[in-house]
Amino acid sequence: MGYLNDSIENHYLDEKLYENIIVGLQEQNIALDEVRRSDISGVDEFHIQGRKVSKELANSIDLRGASVLDVGCGLGGPCRMLADEYNCQTTGIDLSNEYIKTAIKLSKLVNLSHKTTFIQGDATDLLFENNTFDVVWTQHVQMNIPDKKKLYLEINRVLKTGGYFLFYDIFKKGDEKIKAL
Repeated sequence: MGYLNDSIENHYLDEKLYENIIVGLQEQNIALDEVRRSDISGVDEFHIQGRKVSKELANSIDLRGASVLDVGCGLGGPCRMLADEYNCQTTGIDLSNEYIKTAIKLSKLVNLSHKTTFIQGDATDLLFENNTFDVVWTQHVQMNIPDKKKLYLEINRVLKTGGYFLFYDIFKKGDEKIKAL
């Protein structure tokens, strides 16, 4: 990876991320063989408005049975939600190796590893064939990628003809303060 990507990955590095989540579950007296998605949702979807906005985005189209790529998937919360509630086959890609390792373990913990795949990679150089996904999804990712043109070209390349690009992000134009809605 390049210097910028290494710098970004190091910024988000927490080598005991999964273990810390497990400790949190144990502190709440949740048996590890009975963990549900709702038990981990507080850490699983840490973007602004969390699970609420993921559901809103998911309900904007008919996602049932779709193949979905989550670019910048973080710990994989939206992938697990889409797999569980909409019967999607989901793939998450993130620059952070630690997030990917944690996402894989969390999917296994909540019995969704058969519908979720997680891969470490660069959003501006996606590792997939052309026309692979019905839906490409991002949440609070675009704002962190300097080369927007390359990002959007890659998303367009892997998206099937007639597919959907769903996103939730912060955009700013000019010097006005960003307002929360």
